[in-house]
Amino acid sequence: MLEELATVPRSNAHSVGADELSRVQEAQVAYYEGQLAAHRGNFREALRLAHRNAELVARQHNPRGMESYHDLMGLIFFLQGKYAQAVEHYRQADLGDMYNKYHLALALEGARQRDEARKLFKEVAESDSNSFGYARVREDAQKRTGWPSANR
Repeated sequence: MLEELATVPRSNAHSVGADELSRVQEAQVAYYEGQLAAHRGNFREALRLAHRNAELVARQHNPRGMESYHDLMGLIFFLQGKYAQAVEHYRQADLGDMYNKYHLALALEGARQRDEARKLFKEVAESDSNSFGYARVREDAQKRTGWPSANR
C-alpha cells in the first residue's frame, strides 16, 4: 500500500526534474516504510530503511534533516525494548512534534528515568498541538499525569 502511495510524490519529483526534490521524496518514503517495518517487527528492514533515509538526507543542506532518521531509530529501539538507545535517538528527533515528545517520554519511562518522563508527559498533556499524531497520544499522556485534575 505504501508503495502505491509513494507513486504520487515520485511522479511529482520526476515531473519537476529536480534531483534534490527526488531525494527529499525518497527520504520520506524510506521513513514511512521504515515505520511500517518497525511496527510489523521487521527490525532488520526498518534499520535498512532508516539508513537509506539518512543517506538521502545527508546530501541536503538542512540542519534539521536528520530528525526523521533519529525519530525512526528511536522507534526501532523503543519497540525492541532498548530504551536507553531509543532515548538517545529521540532526543535528536523533532521534539516540537508532540508525538515524538510522547515517545521520548515512554522511552525515558522504560529507561527508568521517571521524573523526566513525567515532566514530558505533562508537556504533552497540556499542549495545544493539533496534529494527528498528537491526537493519538494526548489522552494517554493526560492519564499518566492526572491531567486536568493535577492542574486544578
